[in-house]
Amino acid sequence: MRHRMNPGSRRAEKGVLPAVRVLLAAKFHQSGQTAHLVDLARSLRKMGHEVLAAALGRPHPRPAGPYFRELEKSGIPLGNAANVPQFLSLAAAFSPDVAHGHSSTAVPYLLALKKSRGVPAVLTCHGFGVPQRCPAVAGIDRCIAVGPNVARELKAHGLAPVVIPNGVDTDRFRPGRKPPVLKVAYVGRVDATKRRALSELILAVRGIPGAQLAVAS
Repeated sequence: MRHRMNPGSRRAEKGVLPAVRVLLAAKFHQSGQTAHLVDLARSLRKMGHEVLAAALGRPHPRPAGPYFRELEKSGIPLGNAANVPQFLSLAAAFSPDVAHGHSSTAVPYLLALKKSRGVPAVLTCHGFGVPQRCPAVAGIDRCIAVGPNVARELKAHGLAPVVIPNGVDTDRFRPGRKPPVLKVAYVGRVDATKRRALSELILAVRGIPGAQLAVAS
């Protein structure tokens, strides 16, 4: 049976757009995409929408813990779905109007929900290689790319992505006075996939007289 939204049943705070129930799903680990999900959940809630976050698989409590605490602090419910049947059970209780995944891991979960309840599936691709890792992404209803290069890759595989660049929450982060010397900041995780890029950045900064490099991970 197809699940349909009744726009008149729930209204957003300002009464401009109908409030919807959004199920956000991702594999929770130390990454930008998980931080993105948490920020998106906060923003949607501020806009008057109902949000449920679903941690897919079996997240390790140490890297996933800070994200869990941020969601709890913001009053956003969190469920764990170790497998697709558990995800479908979460969705049945929440009755979402749309499901939004944030990693290729989410694709089979989203498609199973789409097939069983007709819930539209949206996927944000935070990096390259999603079509190669998960060809089933072709079944997603709407695809979001975080930049033009990711969008080009998706288009090459027959998808029609919308580009929504990553941004900065200016309520939480505001630039201060510029220092007299050039300061370069690397913000991101440091692991095998990022080490080469960080090494190149270190070499580049060394070549600029007086420049300083800060690493936040």
